[in-house]
Amino acid sequence: MRRRQRGFTLIEVLIAITLMALVSLLAYRGLSRVADTRAWLERDAADNAVIVRTLGQLERDLTLSNDGHNADNVAQPGQLLSGVDVDMAPGKPLQLEIVRAAPADDGSWQQVVWRLDNGGLWRYTGKAGVQYPLAPALAGAEVMANVVQLSVRFWIPGQGWVTPSANAAGATAATGGHSATGIEVALERTNNGARERYTRVVVLR
Repeated sequence: MRRRQRGFTLIEVLIAITLMALVSLLAYRGLSRVADTRAWLERDAADNAVIVRTLGQLERDLTLSNDGHNADNVAQPGQLLSGVDVDMAPGKPLQLEIVRAAPADDGSWQQVVWRLDNGGLWRYTGKAGVQYPLAPALAGAEVMANVVQLSVRFWIPGQGWVTPSANAAGATAATGGHSATGIEVALERTNNGARERYTRVVVLR
């Protein structure tokens, strides 16, 4: 006798399709989580790169400002540090003004200004020159977004950290005429509703 062939019942087919759908859904969710995690890591890495690059550029500007642009490397009247000024005009955000060696390394100098603009931290540069007055720092670019505060302190030997005031001459007199040997620049920004603070201390001598 010919053996009778037996196929799948409709219920068995439906159960198999349901199981395949469940497995596909679980696999899709797993891949989606992996993709989301990868995107988050890429965003976090890019954000960290911005922070490192900004603080590194600040340190480089400050280091090159102390590279002998005046003969005795001595702070001028109204300055706590040679080549560095802090503009604290009433009603305006703090402005860090730096005279540093130009990137061309040809003995020329340029003016660099760091300040808050349009909800971010901006860096402005002027054209390099070999004599004063130097060209003003007018060409600017945003280096970090969502920065809400820029602050500066100077390290005075024997006195510790000194915060500059709107009266620069008074601040210099308060230190007994001593020049700073270090500077601390602090940035505060908002990120996902939280306030973050980043600090870079530069020892100059």
